[in-house]
Amino acid sequence: MNYFIKFILYFLLSIIGISLFYVEINEYNQQKVFNKSLNQYIVNLEGLAKVNNLIFSLQRERGMSTGLKGEKDYLERLNTYIKATNFSIDDVKAADQSDYFKEFATQVENDIRSIRNENQLASKSKESIFKSYSVLITLLLKKVRIVEAEQQFFIRQSNDNNLEALDLYTLLRAIELGGQLRAKVARYITSEDEQVKLVVLREALNLHSQHNSLIKNLFNDQDANIYNNQNKLLIENLINSLSQGKATGKITKFEWWDISTAYLNELIEHSNTIISEMRLSAQKLKAQGEEKTLLALCFAVIGGILCVASICMIIRLLSLSKDKRLNYSTATTIQLIITFVGITSVLYVEHYASQKLLKYQSNIEILRNLNLQAIDNIYTFDQLWQKQKANQMLSALSSIQHQNHLDFNDMDLDEPRDLQFLNSMNLQSIIQSEREAINEGRIISKAIETPANGVIYLIAGLKISQSGLTNTLIVYEVSLNHLIAKAREKIITLENMPRAGYFVEDDLLSFKSLINNNSNQYDKSELLSAYVWDQELNLGSYSYESSKK
Repeated sequence: MNYFIKFILYFLLSIIGISLFYVEINEYNQQKVFNKSLNQYIVNLEGLAKVNNLIFSLQRERGMSTGLKGEKDYLERLNTYIKATNFSIDDVKAADQSDYFKEFATQVENDIRSIRNENQLASKSKESIFKSYSVLITLLLKKVRIVEAEQQFFIRQSNDNNLEALDLYTLLRAIELGGQLRAKVARYITSEDEQVKLVVLREALNLHSQHNSLIKNLFNDQDANIYNNQNKLLIENLINSLSQGKATGKITKFEWWDISTAYLNELIEHSNTIISEMRLSAQKLKAQGEEKTLLALCFAVIGGILCVASICMIIRLLSLSKDKRLNYSTATTIQLIITFVGITSVLYVEHYASQKLLKYQSNIEILRNLNLQAIDNIYTFDQLWQKQKANQMLSALSSIQHQNHLDFNDMDLDEPRDLQFLNSMNLQSIIQSEREAINEGRIISKAIETPANGVIYLIAGLKISQSGLTNTLIVYEVSLNHLIAKAREKIITLENMPRAGYFVEDDLLSFKSLINNNSNQYDKSELLSAYVWDQELNLGSYSYESSKK
């Protein structure tokens, strides 16, 4: 073969070898970071099942502590639930897998001890005790939601179209609403104070409607056994009777407790099934990741060997050419130059591969923080603002006397009137779309975009009397233009600046497509993003970070 053809061939092979090494070592580093983060996610999933048991134990203890009066049967059941809660806390604390839940379990243990003492000493009202339990459960659910949010990233990175993100949080939230409903109806049955009965009934109707909404959307009529079983039908009949002002009939407090608990236990079994499926999906991703890592390492080694071998062949070719085609000093100089360039190229490639490794690690942490920020934003909106307004609304809806609240507007359900931001046509459209939920007793929360006033957040519900739900609608409205971002207005334009905010349902599809893009279409910067949609609030939260590649 011609000398120059051999030289060019070896040179091209060395270029191919170093390029293959660069590409595959980057793939190897990326998969290694992915696998390490995935292993942590799998560890967190192992702890998730134990946290689930703790949540369900707290729900049963809360309901028995605040919903039923003290009797022998009551004390036996309560002690059983307290022991179950203590066991669940110890189980989380003793888990070998993860520290993610352990520290929080210790906090829960201290808080639950204080709540039990307050309940035993009767130093606080039953409603205060109920809220204290609910705060702990809400914080645990937030932890679950953070772990669940990570699966979106892993599935997206795997490019496996057969894997789907499983919605555990919505089911656990539905179970929590069902647990609150169980406690409220039990308190309604046992209470002798008519005003207390009216307040807890109005809360129960809202909880029941919210629970049904989450369950219907979650199962999408695919699992009739869970949604249409005998226990569920008994609950439906009882709540419908109460909403119409009818008596509960002959059902006793413990019969109600057993019926509602049996129904919730079926949902709990389904939640355990979802966790098992999440584990299987994660294990599948782990197996795929390990296979890709090994494959990338093999190709990187092949590329490195090819590069080194090609350079050695070039040096050997030059050695054989001394005094034939090239003089000795020229050939030696070229050999030294090629050796230097080869070593420099390998070091250069390894340096940039190391830089990319650091970038992959950084991106993983950024995405984890973005998920946390999006969830924190929705949690803050719910706990610090929406829940307070909803509680004020509940108080107004269940009050026998007329309350002149400056922010609340009374109107007939069939004759809506103009308000500060929403006109009668806006309200009529909302009432028509939410009529079934309103009639069930739900306090609807909704962000609406209007042409004239921008985004308005509405909270509304029907008043209740001794005869059941009335036709009087109480509405609260507030402008959220300072909080809401619009996807179509090119919100992602800044570089090196983290951004976060809220969005309405009309922009949900835009944010779903946004999270699947790795680059900003407006300034071609690299884009890392996360979002969460809250069905109860009818509001979404997003966060992103955009930086130059």
